[in-house]
Amino acid sequence: MTHKYQTRIKDGSLEIGDWLNRDQEVTNLKFIEKFNIQTLKLYINDLMSLKLRSYTIKELSFEIPRHFGKYVQNWKVDDLELENLEVLQINGNQLENNKLFNLVKFKKLHTLDVSNNSVDLTHIHGVKSLTKLSMRSCGLNNIDQVSSLTNLKVFDLSANKGVDLSPLCKVKSLTKLSIQNCDQKNSDQISVLINLEDLDLSANRGLIINSLYKINNLTRLSMQECDLKDIDLIVLLTNLEVLDISWNKLLNIDSISQLVNLNTLRTGAIFCNLNKNPRGLVYINILIQEYNRTRHKQRLLISYYFSSY
Repeated sequence: MTHKYQTRIKDGSLEIGDWLNRDQEVTNLKFIEKFNIQTLKLYINDLMSLKLRSYTIKELSFEIPRHFGKYVQNWKVDDLELENLEVLQINGNQLENNKLFNLVKFKKLHTLDVSNNSVDLTHIHGVKSLTKLSMRSCGLNNIDQVSSLTNLKVFDLSANKGVDLSPLCKVKSLTKLSIQNCDQKNSDQISVLINLEDLDLSANRGLIINSLYKINNLTRLSMQECDLKDIDLIVLLTNLEVLDISWNKLLNIDSISQLVNLNTLRTGAIFCNLNKNPRGLVYINILIQEYNRTRHKQRLLISYYFSSY
């Protein structure tokens, strides 16, 4: 029995699925070829029928309900005939490496999100066109093959605990890197990435940041929940515009007054003299305490905009 499904078409974008009941089945997508669809989003449970052929689709994303993982067993990326595909988002679909076979055939693919799947770089490292890659929570330990992605600019490697970051030193093209919650203890391995502009090191408890000052192109830096005791060396990052040091037990952050380009500060510490704030600071976010009924804590979040000098 074939179920009815909902469609939404707007400005070259098509969404297919039942947003109230995602257990319904999509059995025929051939009609897509008749439309000039550039972005396709699927919320379906049956990938066995997903054999797309289209010259117009540039962006494809799909989501399968977790309890329908069995439906991906006979499907693989190679089933897609999308010559002009540029963006592929298949995060959270319980996929394994064999599903990504022949990913290299998408010559124009620049953005790939395979987060929350059991995959590694086996079939990804050959995609030379990639500029943005997200592999959050993929259970990665080794990323040696990342060095072949010579055009990669944005890489999200978060929640891969204990992953060896040393291969990253060869990816000089990176401008944005996220390694949240990766159990990293020092910043030496990434300090050679001098082209980084945006770096997220949050939730790496016990992190030592002595070598971060070498990445002097940084404009955005996040170090939430890193058990930091002091941030004195951060003042050497003179191009910083946004700094997040929330959830660290810092007693003194007066040194940030030397960050002349800083305009946004997020901090859980309140033991600071605001008279010494950087002259360019226009926004500060202070978390005094958090409240949770079960943990009996109070939360008071203060956001403050400074007036112009």
